[in-house]
Amino acid sequence: MEKPITVSGLMLRHHTLIEVLVEYLENNFRSKIESFDELKWELEKHIFTEEKGIFECCDSKDKETEEMIKRIIKEHKDMLNMLNKIENKLMTKESIGVAEFLELLKEHRIFEDEYLYPRLDRELNKEQKKEIIKRINEVHLKDF
Repeated sequence: MEKPITVSGLMLRHHTLIEVLVEYLENNFRSKIESFDELKWELEKHIFTEEKGIFECCDSKDKETEEMIKRIIKEHKDMLNMLNKIENKLMTKESIGVAEFLELLKEHRIFEDEYLYPRLDRELNKEQKKEIIKRINEVHLKDF
């Protein structure tokens, strides 16, 4: 029997991709600009998917879940601000440091993967999950 697709499973795969792209950027496997552009694009898609595709469908009455979502949205803003700083350094050919960004990204991923998404998989009804998975697939998160 095929394992059902879950919100957690789809988002976990995309979290892994984003971390790999940060490593590419840090280790210069490709040009820094090319690596950065791909990282930024995937992170922006990921944030859009979560905020518009998942969180808007949740309509959670649970205060703890609402607080978790607020935390995630704040972290998204922090990560985008950090990316803008990294981009400015790339444009001026300054040395870029991605350690702080990578640390926030990993903490963010762990929180989502271990707490938020399993909670949503338990709390959401079948129709909500179906709608969220449809929205995630419409954004077409890149698999690697």
